Amino acid sequence: MTGLRTTWLACFAMFIGVPLSAQRRPIELGIDLGAEFSRSSGQTTTTVAIPGQVLRAAFRLTDRIAVEPRLALMTHSTGGSSDSRIVPVAGFIYDFSVDVTQARPYLRLFGGMLLLGGSGTSSNQAFAGGGIGMRLPIVSRLAARFEASTAYGFQNDAHASFMDVAIAAGFSFFTR
Repeated sequence: MTGLRTTWLACFAMFIGVPLSAQRRPIELGIDLGAEFSRSSGQTTTTVAIPGQVLRAAFRLTDRIAVEPRLALMTHSTGGSSDSRIVPVAGFIYDFSVDVTQARPYLRLFGGMLLLGGSGTSSNQAFAGGGIGMRLPIVSRLAARFEASTAYGFQNDAHASFMDVAIAAGFSFFTR
């Protein structure tokens, strides 16, 4: 439990100043649907999440660089038992173009923690990864966003390492 509290405090401390420094720049709010393919210990798992896999908010530090916290919440129940996942992610986005009226490719680097619970137990697993994507403007302040990413989950006492490959499509709303 101490590790979980430390993780949450670190995430909070990391992002507390970002909204204050980004007030003059637009904030990107978004929701994505997606598919994730994960391989761990010889087993492959496929997860499809519709209508929403993740909620995200990007706070611009410069015209090209943004900090993007994300949060995913999942629960699964079968035969009287259930488990849940909370997945906070901290990421950085580098935009290759600053022209918001054109397609904008980007690179995203991220790290996060899988917080797992169910049947009276809990555990966590750190991961890191990167992705490439594209924002396509639809109308003023609204864009479609597409991304392909990969992540590596680090082995710990409770979990084997894993490798994820994911694709996502979603919408982004810009506050200005």
